[in-house]
Amino acid sequence: MRLSTLVPSISQEIVTLFENNGIVTDRDLLFNESALDIYQKLPREVLTLSQLRAFIARVTELLSASGSCSADLPDIPRLKLLTGVANLDALTDGFASSQIVEISGDSASGKTTFALNLAVRYLQVQRDSIALWIDTRGEFSPERAYRTQASMDHEASDVLDRLQVSEAFEIEAVYEVLWALPMSQQRFGCIFIDSITPLLGSNLSAVSSQGHAIMSGFMQQLRALAQSLSLTVFVINNATALRGDDSLSAFEWTAKKPALGPSFSFMSDSTLWLSKCHDRDDAAMYTAEMLRSRSTHSSTWTRFRICDGVLKSA
Repeated sequence: MRLSTLVPSISQEIVTLFENNGIVTDRDLLFNESALDIYQKLPREVLTLSQLRAFIARVTELLSASGSCSADLPDIPRLKLLTGVANLDALTDGFASSQIVEISGDSASGKTTFALNLAVRYLQVQRDSIALWIDTRGEFSPERAYRTQASMDHEASDVLDRLQVSEAFEIEAVYEVLWALPMSQQRFGCIFIDSITPLLGSNLSAVSSQGHAIMSGFMQQLRALAQSLSLTVFVINNATALRGDDSLSAFEWTAKKPALGPSFSFMSDSTLWLSKCHDRDDAAMYTAEMLRSRSTHSSTWTRFRICDGVLKSA
């Protein structure tokens, strides 16, 4: 998060001073260097070391989530994001808040449709909430969203009014969108990034660790946001070819795996793998596999159909 978003809770003059010395975000201030190292970079007689430490403590306080008494936690209802398909919801156990969920699969495996169903059904239930859809490819279709909502048996005319779509083709643009959320007066319940692959994949290299550092930092920011705002983040990831016997799928015919490397899967709380197959009548059928999860059973799967853009039982 940019330090400037915390103004006026912190001094604009100090923020400007830091920006002029390469300290722009909370990560720059809190994690990259010690207070003494930062102090030595600043012009003399501008801030004392004790004033700098007090400023860092204030920023830490503003960014920290408020505590909750453990005795009160059982009384807090657990919000679930449901697909409307019983076997799918049993597989995922509903997607809990404060988590990052990876939805991965090959092309035409239903990833975007799956995510769009989650978004629309969430907004139908949570009438006072907003869902944020970050489109990184310029492919979001309002007509497709309208058809999906119209095909569901609900009367909620303002559903798509509360689906906020932002185009962001570079990771810096995504950061700008995310940094604005804590200051928003609206209540965001879930975020969908479609797709995360072009944002992070272009930076990854076998000869440099910089791309991995960018990926790790971005996912840490997503997790901090999910936890501080109690929202669920869905990241849609593409597929890449298998190399050797490193598939987590239960099916031998699976020839792909989630993109962005093996370490990326450990940066989320769950990895849901979607694939397309056919039944005996050659009708389209889809498989959902929970490759790994910290909140429900891993290595489990079920099947479903997609009819008029809506998820249905197989």
